[in-house]
Amino acid sequence: MRQGPWAVHITIHARTDGAATYKNMPVANSFLFNSHRHITLVDTEGMSLVRLKVNKQGTAGAAGAKLTVKYSPTFSTNVSNYVDLGVTEVSVPIDNVNTFLDSGWIEISPDTHADDIFLAIVGSGGNGTLDPQFGHISVSMA
Repeated sequence: MRQGPWAVHITIHARTDGAATYKNMPVANSFLFNSHRHITLVDTEGMSLVRLKVNKQGTAGAAGAKLTVKYSPTFSTNVSNYVDLGVTEVSVPIDNVNTFLDSGWIEISPDTHADDIFLAIVGSGGNGTLDPQFGHISVSMA
């Protein structure tokens, strides 16, 4: 069991040789970069807040496109098994370029207070054609 003030910082993506591209970002929910390889196991015991931070590069997403932090109590490669981590959606709009995006601190849903959950970044609102680009993407919890 954790005691005292803790913070967890999870790097989801940190490519150093260039921007990462979300090819043909779909309208419907899809895992970041259309791959479940960025799902990670996180201990949320004692955590009450969550925050998404994104370094948005190059190509913008479609109007209304966004990234959202979601979770599942069990590992799954089906995006529909992941639900919002916060009591309100923890997301940032990605219909912009060359900026730093921050969801701000949002209260974690009481349903997630377990030792371990599976965390995923889910994109939605693309148009199936545009290829938004990203630098560093991370999630912080405290």
